[in-house]
Amino acid sequence: MIYPETQNKQRIELLPKQHKFLFCEAKETMYDGAFGAGKTRILCFKAVQKAMHEGNLVGLFRKTLTSLRATTLRVLLEKDGTLPPVLPPGTYQHNKSEHIIKLLGCGGQIYYGGLDDPLRIASLNLGTACVDEAREMDKDEYFMLLGRLRNNADPFRQICLATNPDSPSHFLYERFYREKDNTRAVFKSKSTDNFFLPQDYLDMLAKFTGQYRDRFVLGKWVAFEGLIYDNFDRETHVVHRDISEFKWFLLSVDEGYTDPAVCGLWGIDSDNRMHLLKMFYQTKVLPSQFIQILKSFGFSQILQLKPHDMKLSKWEMPTRIFVFDPSAAGLIADAQKEGLVCHKADNAVFEGCQAVRDRLSIQADGRPGLTVEPHAQGVSDWLTEIESYHLDKNEKPAKGLDHAMDMTRYAAMYMKNMVAPRFTMLDAKKVEPGDRFRRESQNEEEITEEQLEASRDRMLETQGAWSN
Repeated sequence: MIYPETQNKQRIELLPKQHKFLFCEAKETMYDGAFGAGKTRILCFKAVQKAMHEGNLVGLFRKTLTSLRATTLRVLLEKDGTLPPVLPPGTYQHNKSEHIIKLLGCGGQIYYGGLDDPLRIASLNLGTACVDEAREMDKDEYFMLLGRLRNNADPFRQICLATNPDSPSHFLYERFYREKDNTRAVFKSKSTDNFFLPQDYLDMLAKFTGQYRDRFVLGKWVAFEGLIYDNFDRETHVVHRDISEFKWFLLSVDEGYTDPAVCGLWGIDSDNRMHLLKMFYQTKVLPSQFIQILKSFGFSQILQLKPHDMKLSKWEMPTRIFVFDPSAAGLIADAQKEGLVCHKADNAVFEGCQAVRDRLSIQADGRPGLTVEPHAQGVSDWLTEIESYHLDKNEKPAKGLDHAMDMTRYAAMYMKNMVAPRFTMLDAKKVEPGDRFRRESQNEEEITEEQLEASRDRMLETQGAWSN
């Protein structure tokens, strides 16, 4: 969090481990954090701090330039939610064509780029290299960056990493955890260490289970194994439900031509449970044809709700909402022209998989939050995918039979975001599952609750000042 102090300074509040990372002078240093640990932001502050040395050139990298622009560069130069940019407007000059940011008043520069452009990186004379989401890079790229650290304007030439945990077989785990070297330092942070996180975000993380909780909440380097949806069971999840149980309908869409074009029709009941009524799943469908299919998809089911005698009752078509693969910009534009109510899906893969797992889990009343209709159109393809959906050797959902699973993720993430609580009942008993979550995970954390409070007090005493 940043607070204005004077016209030329701004004060920032850091978590204790962020503070240690920022001022660490080890040759190789890594901020290893779970979700919400403030990794990208502290890496940007580190880059700015190192670029304050006159004549220094700091490299700011991610695996691809596209991903860096969408994440790291936005935190550095743009407002991030309620937080201001790390570099305030007016404190730098930005040469977008050369990917150079020059800090005014100190003579240092930040070069940003993707590690997938090795020829450009090979010519750099860096004092420090900062890499966001470092688990994406390979060992050769890491040593290439080490070989660029030769700018003597920086008194402590470093490679600085920020990353989510990965598999224990990753070379970074071997280098920072297994090998003993006093020129390396690692700062490990869990989601529960960050007491700046909003309560609803902590509540969402508290629902993560198993290997997702271990890696993305507790920050453990653990391997993902087996099927992604190992909690799916045909006897539990393949059930008939009458169309009259549903209040509105959600259609989730994954674009394809060589791969199947997919659309799932989901009935949503008054408890926000999802039921897959049917699925379109076909290759070599032109976009124009697909739009016409989407326009009428599911009408035969929905029209069963229409009264036979229109004189007895007024009837309106229930709401149909379409959620599209966010990369299908052209298809979305065409659908909107046809009057369809369209939303771009949240395409966060692991969060989406967890959202589907949560839906498949048995709820308090003994029923799952996601079911499918037996013998309906496309359901056999859906069953084939969910019962074979697994992680590849890089611990990412295996490509191939994943198109219906992508469609399902889009729907589950839309429902999760849509039904998130946005108000508190007046006079209701206050419940703080985020605090309870911290207590429950205390045995798995590296610090006690008393140490966490002490760290909070130290943080308040160590508010640093930045000179523009």
